[in-house]
Amino acid sequence: MGIHWELGDVDGALAYTVDLVPAALPAPERRPRAATDTARALVAVGDVPATSVQLQRVERTAPLTSRTCTTSTAATSTANATTPSCPRDR
Repeated sequence: MGIHWELGDVDGALAYTVDLVPAALPAPERRPRAATDTARALVAVGDVPATSVQLQRVERTAPLTSRTCTTSTAATSTANATTPSCPRDR
């Protein structure tokens, strides 16, 4: 999904998430990253409620990840229509 996002293919990223089962990912650290990537794609298409669900998943599975300057911070800021709290994201 991340490669679709990086290539600017938001629809491709979202299509990939339809069949994604986070618990089936072989490495547990991929679960919060998958949720972060999903949130980025969802916020890009304006689906703020679904973005919030994904960011909550990141918070539950990897609290420190959601509290650092990452793409989840940028997605949260976009979803909340506020200025990013991470200086490099401004």
